[in-house]
Amino acid sequence: MSQFELETLGEFSVYPGHPVTVGLVIMARFKNFDEANAKSKSGPPAALVSYDVPGGGGEVYQAMDLLHKIKKGAPVEAAIEAVHSDWQAGGHKDRIAEGKAQAERFMPRYVEKVKEWIKL
Repeated sequence: MSQFELETLGEFSVYPGHPVTVGLVIMARFKNFDEANAKSKSGPPAALVSYDVPGGGGEVYQAMDLLHKIKKGAPVEAAIEAVHSDWQAGGHKDRIAEGKAQAERFMPRYVEKVKEWIKL
């Protein structure tokens, strides 16, 4: 949990972090997808090693994959619906409802921001 996350979301994400929620923080922290995806000194993408980006490693990768699919032309809403299904299949059964509800609250912000960030 970081101050940046709190300032960006207005609350902390529900761990391990829905890809939509994590994606909002990634888009606030990095200027564009290429910067977020740039290899860090240790190898993984910058978004994965940033202390400002919340979530478990798998969820950060899911958020980056969602952003990448949208960048490559996937319809935003369809890509989000697919990530909902994938995320719900994870091993965090006790947090699915709360994490999905949080992501749904952020959905309009995410859709607006991703179109601007990726230049759709």
